Formats: sequence, structure tokens, C-alpha cells
Amino acid sequence: MNSSYQLLLNSLKLTFLHITPYKFDYTWRIPSRQIMHAVIWYMEEGEIRFSINGINHEAKAGQLIFLPPQSVITGHAVSSQIGIISINFAAELSLLKGRIWSDIFKLPIAYPAYDMTIIEPVIRSMLRESTDSSFAQAMLLQSNLQRLLAIMFNQYFQFNDTKLLPNLDPRVQAVIEYISLQPEITPILAELCGVVQISESYLRKLFIDSTGMPPLTFIHQFKMEQAEKRLLSSTEKVAEIAYQLGYKDANYFSRLFKKKTCYTPNDYRKKLRNWMND
Repeated sequence: MNSSYQLLLNSLKLTFLHITPYKFDYTWRIPSRQIMHAVIWYMEEGEIRFSINGINHEAKAGQLIFLPPQSVITGHAVSSQIGIISINFAAELSLLKGRIWSDIFKLPIAYPAYDMTIIEPVIRSMLRESTDSSFAQAMLLQSNLQRLLAIMFNQYFQFNDTKLLPNLDPRVQAVIEYISLQPEITPILAELCGVVQISESYLRKLFIDSTGMPPLTFIHQFKMEQAEKRLLSSTEKVAEIAYQLGYKDANYFSRLFKKKTCYTPNDYRKKLRNWMND
């Protein structure tokens, strides 16, 4: 997986909504409707035919189906009985504001090569947790959702090309790759334009269209997310982290960090990591 792909995947924020088992007979039918959130279906029993945005699909017992957010679905039962476990969740990419995450990563609607011996136990665990009103129920469901998506990404992209992200301009991808491979520098716009041989105004337009941010805003957003991880995973001084992320002025770095998180770097580390040292 290339570094720009990894960078964007790490910025994916998931929110579990609900998991529900359904049992239907041969009369089951979905009229044309738009799906607002992402949905994963696990086919427990039977067979269905359905279309997503006008493209036809079939699914049988034991298969996993991914329904992208804002897609239009129709469907009907083929067998006399069908059983579906439906998992609904919301997701967004913090580094691609306004973009639908599934348009970027393009998980397939149906992928027969998923290893269901690994995936099914995670879904069964989520189903059990949904009926167990434990104190940490929401955390367990959220963590298993993350695990489920991680397995799906790993299994699919292990055998499928990720050199280029579909629906993301290749010139923007090239610049993101350039930025992610050199976090210690803060390139000026002219330098980024040289990477892809286009004008500053056109690169700015491409970035706003693709990410919702101009290039330099994107760079600072990326660096602040890297800073959050380093503050929590290392004992390095704030000035050292700032320097490693291309900020020679630690005070300027701290101001940017506070603008994003509402905390100074030291307060952020103290609140989330070193709180027991008080």
C-alpha cells in the first residue's frame, strides 16, 4: 500500500450506529431507496438479488456485502427464507473534507475472496454485544466495527492494486505522496507545483476540489494529525516533534496545534497520556 493511501486510511473516522438481524420470507423486497449511511450485510441464510446504483448483484448465505453511503438500492428475495445481519455505520475522512470515503477507497460491493472464518466471528461478537447492556457496550461495538473494517481492507487490498486511488486526481495523489514521505519538510506551493508540473492556481483548484482544502492547509492538517500521534506515542519534547514535522519555531507549531485541538501540545499530552503523573 502506498504512503498516500495509508495516510488517508489513517484519517478515516468510524462511528458505529447499530447492528440488526433480519429474517424474511420470499415476499421480501426493497423498493428503490437511497442509503444514507454505510451498511455491511452478512448473509446468514438464503439468496437475494439487488442492484446498487443500477448495477446488478447477487448474494448467497455466507457472503459479505458492502453498501456504500448515499447509494441507491433495490432488491428482492430469491429463496423462500433469507437471513441478514445488517451493520450500519458512519465514516468520514478528516483529510478529505466533503468527500464520501467509499468513493475514495472503493471497497467492492461483493468480494468472494473474503475469509469469512475470520470475519464471521467479529460479526457474531458484535451481535452478542448489541444485546448485552454492559457498561462498555458502545466501546466494544465501536472497536469491533474498526476491527471488521480493518480486516476487510487488509484482505481486499492485499491482492488489489493501491498505487492510485480511484476518484482522486492523480496529481493530488502525487503531491500527497510527496508530503507523506517527507513529514520533516514544509514545502512551499511552488515546490509542490514542481512535483506535478502545473501552475499554482491550478494545483490550488485541484486540491480544493479533491480535499476541500488548499494545499498548504492540507499540509498543516496532516502535520497536526501526525503531531497528535507522536505526542501520545513518544516521550520526545514538543520542540523535537515540531522540528521533525518541519516547524523550526515551536511556538508557531504550538499555536497551530491549539487551533486544531483546543489544547497546547503539552496540555494535550498531559490530558490524554500523562494524567496519572499529576
